[in-house]
Amino acid sequence: MKSFVENHLAIYNAIKNDNYDEAYHQINIHFTDSPELRAKWEEEELEKQKKSAINVT
Repeated sequence: MKSFVENHLAIYNAIKNDNYDEAYHQINIHFTDSPELRAKWEEEELEKQKKSAINVT
């Protein structure tokens, strides 16, 4: 698990170098390394899935 600063530096460097796939990957790591943020992110993803399922039916 990266430290908060290491993760933000990795995100910054990826964006600075126009490597948006890597930036997206680092952002996902940032949100999934924190239990609180992971729970919030999973809850938001579940809501998105529910909304898309409602729109499909």
